[in-house]
Amino acid sequence: MKNYIRAGETFPRVAGRTIPAWDTLAVLPAASAAGACSCADKRGTGRYIYHLLAAAGFWRYDTWTNAWQQLASPAAVTFAAGACMCFDPSRGTAGYVWLFAPKAAGNWAYLYYFDVAAGTWSADQGVAGMALGAQWGTDGSLVHPCTTYDAGGNDDKLFLVGNNATPIYQYVISTTTWTALANPCPATMGAGCCIEWEYGVDNTKFIVMRGTASVTFWTMTLANVWSGALAILNNNETYTTGSVADYVPPKHLYIKKDATTRIFRIDLAALDLRAIRTFSGTDGAAIAGDGLVCMRSKEGRKYLYYRALSNTNHYRVILGEA
Repeated sequence: MKNYIRAGETFPRVAGRTIPAWDTLAVLPAASAAGACSCADKRGTGRYIYHLLAAAGFWRYDTWTNAWQQLASPAAVTFAAGACMCFDPSRGTAGYVWLFAPKAAGNWAYLYYFDVAAGTWSADQGVAGMALGAQWGTDGSLVHPCTTYDAGGNDDKLFLVGNNATPIYQYVISTTTWTALANPCPATMGAGCCIEWEYGVDNTKFIVMRGTASVTFWTMTLANVWSGALAILNNNETYTTGSVADYVPPKHLYIKKDATTRIFRIDLAALDLRAIRTFSGTDGAAIAGDGLVCMRSKEGRKYLYYRALSNTNHYRVILGEA
């Protein structure tokens, strides 16, 4: 493992090796609750991590200055489990943040985008094609296979799973239409679920974590073809409420398990899961909502940032990989 020690830092030594310590960062402006979600540019080269912490609490964290800035809030959301975001670097002059969020009536969910350069939210893009029968809830995960990340993607689509249900939904940006794809998820996608595009390993596939207190992972192609359950070495952990994940190219899926403070990493090329970190801070009670993001420093070093559960704690740790 590579060791990066900055001036003034002291890392503990275990069995002759230096283990990077967790940095405690500027606390969140508001305590995390069900529906809190986070995202950033998947290239990890941006400056900001975006966080929804309340219906009227949209913030960005500046990784260069360790400071928070409140941004404009979307017009209306029901802040609750199921809210999820993803970053789209190909739109506008500085990218969009896509936000899917529950709604208490009508079509039962919202879809907005935040234009980073303009600092403004769109009107509700609508979800009528999803034909929901009740408010979206439990958990959700949204992904955009952006061609800025890899030319093999599809820059016109978003994909969504969750709601303790089996449908996987596709949103076509150019036509503002949602559809449930012909081949649904092999089992219900609920608490702790995740979908990420594994473009560094195979740009035709998503890695899909079921959650719901299961050990199950699948892949799905961009053309909506599912694998069977993946045979991942050392895959004995289950994931449920409080589990969050982030794909870090070129090949790793990082997972923070439930409310346990334990971090795992799956090598998606080798299909091998290993325990890699346990942070010493306080995590809080388990809630639904993403809070794990990888970013590079100005010097090019990779850090894993984590927004804790049910409190204002905020951490990062350096990763021993290029």
